[in-house]
Amino acid sequence: MIRKPATIGGILFFIGAATLPLWLLRGSYLQGIGVTALIVSSLAVAWNIVGGLGGRLSFGHAAFFGVGGYTSSLLLINFNLSPWIGGLIGMLVAGILALLLGSITVHLRGIYFTLVTFVFALILLNLARTISALTGGDVGLSLPLIKPSFAMLQFRDQVNYYYVALGLLLLYVMVAAFIIESPFGYRLKAVRDDEQVARALGVRTVQVKIQAFVLSAMMVSFGGTLLAQHSLFIDPGSAFGVDRSVEMALGAIFGGIGTLWGPVVGGIAIVAIGESANNALQDIVAGSDAIVYGVVLVAVALWLPGGLASIPRRLRKKRGNPIGHTRGEDDTKIRAAEEVLTK
Repeated sequence: MIRKPATIGGILFFIGAATLPLWLLRGSYLQGIGVTALIVSSLAVAWNIVGGLGGRLSFGHAAFFGVGGYTSSLLLINFNLSPWIGGLIGMLVAGILALLLGSITVHLRGIYFTLVTFVFALILLNLARTISALTGGDVGLSLPLIKPSFAMLQFRDQVNYYYVALGLLLLYVMVAAFIIESPFGYRLKAVRDDEQVARALGVRTVQVKIQAFVLSAMMVSFGGTLLAQHSLFIDPGSAFGVDRSVEMALGAIFGGIGTLWGPVVGGIAIVAIGESANNALQDIVAGSDAIVYGVVLVAVALWLPGGLASIPRRLRKKRGNPIGHTRGEDDTKIRAAEEVLTK
């Protein structure tokens, strides 16, 4: 079970996030940044299921992000179909692609899996640029302006997009929390830690890895739908670009890979750092904002190898409580995990 302090902290986080437009994120510009930060956090949470809990570093999740964005956008443009329905269809398409790719790469490990997923996203990127009659090519597609409504996922004010993005993040965190403490989550982490031992304990490692990959891809796909609706524009570069895959992975790693709240904190942090550096330094020296952004990320990697989520643990360690819970709790968790794996 998720510990009570973490649960209370999570509730306070979402309550606080819901109040931000009332006192901090005032104005369309800041609220727009807030929307982007929440979507990036949602993508990081989704990526963390396969990359953190499953230990398989995918640099090709932009493929599923783009599939979701383009599927819902094309259905809206050509058939005036609600993005909510188009997004669900996009999730289905992304899930099928993930099932096919996952079945092919299920026995690949380490860098080989990473490379194949990376190349898969590049293939879709080039296909999207080539099939310009459908995707708009490098020019991209502008989504039609429709009468603002929740049903069509279009609003006049940024604050409405903000609360939709916050709702998506809340849903994804709840899914991730359920997975972490579920039998499936224990099996997934066992495969990550030692696949051979997990297989010896009776875990169906192939099935577990594919299921995690498909679920992660489908969650990422709807993020593509929401971001396309927010910007009312989509093009191959923003949908399938390498930087999109890196952004998802970086949010989880920067915040704390394999944890529940690390991807949430990391996703928000990288957007906040990037926007702050850009606003402060864009007029000083060209590219200086990117340099500062990179230096901050490297500094966190060096001094906080566990990501931002490791800060509370390090503070507890300094106060003389290195792990924050008792030995008996550890033993109970270990026994519970063993029971789940052998079922």
